[in-house]
Amino acid sequence: MIIQQHERISWIAEHAKRLVKGLCQLYNQPAHFKNISGEPYLETHHIIWLAKGGKDTIANTVALCPNSQRKMHIQNVKKIQTFQAKCSNTQNPSD
Repeated sequence: MIIQQHERISWIAEHAKRLVKGLCQLYNQPAHFKNISGEPYLETHHIIWLAKGGKDTIANTVALCPNSQRKMHIQNVKKIQTFQAKCSNTQNPSD
């Protein structure tokens, strides 16, 4: 069995989370809970998965609540395309 690992750039994930100021980019709602440091708990998601040729870049990374993150991995392709469009519309929220 061959397992392929993708090298990730840690500051990109952190930047994606800070950019959205605690809001899930899929639903534009606050994170459901906070981490041990008291910060909103969000997970980063690559719009085009690394395993499918996506890049570890700011433009390809969004911050999602855990439910949205899982949803992006489970839903069928048509729904994922809708989610991707919605996430890209909130990529750069206004200050």
